Amino acid sequence: MNSLQTTRVSDSNVASNLPLPAPALLCHEIERREEQENFIADSRK
Repeated sequence: MNSLQTTRVSDSNVASNLPLPAPALLCHEIERREEQENFIADSRK
């Protein structure tokens, strides 16, 4: 088998193959309260 060919793999633990949304899109769509923003900022110190 040459390296340009792909092998189909069957995994019984995979239900579907859907792409995940981009993190930036999620951050834009999900609003955070000020309390949550403060928690994140404090935990990164």
